[in-house]
Amino acid sequence: MCYRLTRRISLSRLYSPFPHLHFPSTLLPTPQYPLTPSFPPVGPQKPLQDFEADLPPAAVLATPRLLLSIVATTTYLGHATLMREALSTVLRTVGPGTVDRYLSFAVGGGIGEEEWPGQGDEGARGLQEIARPLRRTPDDGDQGSSSQDTSFSNSNPSSCSLSDEESKVGGHTVSAASERSTPTIRHSLEAMPSQTSREPSLAESTSHRPHFYGFASNKLGEACACWLARWGVDLLDVELTLPSPPPIRIWAHRGLPANFVRAVLSADTFFVKDEMERYTFARKVSDLRRKGWEVEMEGKGDLSIHESIAESEEEGWELWEEDEEELAKVFADGVYYTHMVSFRTVSR
Repeated sequence: MCYRLTRRISLSRLYSPFPHLHFPSTLLPTPQYPLTPSFPPVGPQKPLQDFEADLPPAAVLATPRLLLSIVATTTYLGHATLMREALSTVLRTVGPGTVDRYLSFAVGGGIGEEEWPGQGDEGARGLQEIARPLRRTPDDGDQGSSSQDTSFSNSNPSSCSLSDEESKVGGHTVSAASERSTPTIRHSLEAMPSQTSREPSLAESTSHRPHFYGFASNKLGEACACWLARWGVDLLDVELTLPSPPPIRIWAHRGLPANFVRAVLSADTFFVKDEMERYTFARKVSDLRRKGWEVEMEGKGDLSIHESIAESEEEGWELWEEDEEELAKVFADGVYYTHMVSFRTVSR
């Protein structure tokens, strides 16, 4: 459903400057609220209709999911102008509520789930008259197709050359069912090729990431990494004050994957006063994630009668061990100093 809306927007922007992409101002970082005015969240999520009621004329609500869908679609279609506009908006809106989704997209995890139920249907309203039906007649010279009407109108989406059930994006076939069941960032990272001493080719590096979009994905991944390195300490201070389970999880259990956490904590660009503060911060993150695992796995030590439940519990214990092993590397291997890489290479 999101892809249908994206096609309508892309088609409209080929012939006019409309619709404008309008992102909610409460989700934009400001100098006074660098973690966005809406963080930490207070009360239930604001309904989608309230956001749409505040839209200016000839504008569409550009949610994070829709922006990522536009980036993916326009990259495939070669619509560079709209792709740059959407990507610049994405880079401006990296924050506590979006960094997990954006980072998942950067490593090939897709656009993620809808922010609100029925979001695709609601967002498509108001764009019904973008295209007009195009009908062929026998005078067109194509007698074989004279009895068929070719329509590319939004009133009959199934007649589009790219169907809603199956379409090609980024050179790969994507079905509507797979869009609704986009894998989480954890599963995306598990599908990535492991690091080797040999630099992988472009085909090898993208073969396990069917939703990788080259330049756009790289820029977004860099932006997310920089944001986490700069605001990671401030984010944890707020996250520790939120009720359990927190509405937004970054450092907590089931937040960022453990290997991403390790990479951020071990980077020399991580924004801490000194190494003692880094160590204290790493201990807090480790304790927070371990506490979450303990709550989740409490009472699951006994073998279950049902084989499927037993396998799920065993997988949970394995994930916990992997999480612990990754975080232990922060204390065992130390910090990765990027400015000393060349020196270390020469000295060897």
